Amino acid sequence: MLHPLAEAFGRPLAFHLTGGETADCKPSDALIVVPERTPDAPLPAGSYSADGICADLAKRSNAPVVPGRLNRRVEIGHHRMLYKKRNRIELTFGHIKVNRAIANRYHPLANSHFGMVRLVTAREWLRFV
Repeated sequence: MLHPLAEAFGRPLAFHLTGGETADCKPSDALIVVPERTPDAPLPAGSYSADGICADLAKRSNAPVVPGRLNRRVEIGHHRMLYKKRNRIELTFGHIKVNRAIANRYHPLANSHFGMVRLVTAREWLRFV
C-alpha cells in the first residue's frame, strides 16, 4: 500500500510503501518525522484517528484534524475547516494514479513500484515549476 505525505498545495513530499495487509495507521510515525519541519496540522486519512496517533499528535502539540469514529467511547474534537481541506490528499493520489503502472501495480517488486512512484512524483513537481 502506498501512504503519501503532501504539502498544503497537494504536491507529494514523501511516500511510505507497506504490504497490502498492513493497517493504514502503522506508517504514521515514518511519515510525520520525514519533513524538515513537522507539519502544523497533518491531514491524514480516516484510519489515522487511533488513540496512539492522537496521543502522538498531542505530544507534538498538533490538534487532531480527522474526526473519530462514531463508535468511539471518548469523543475527540477535530478542526472542521482543516478537515474540509483534506481533499487535497485525495487529489494528490488521483494525479499519481493516473499512471496505470501505479494504479494497477504491474511491478511485482516493491523497489520497481517505488521507482515508478518517484518518477511520477517528479513529473508532478515539474508541473508547478
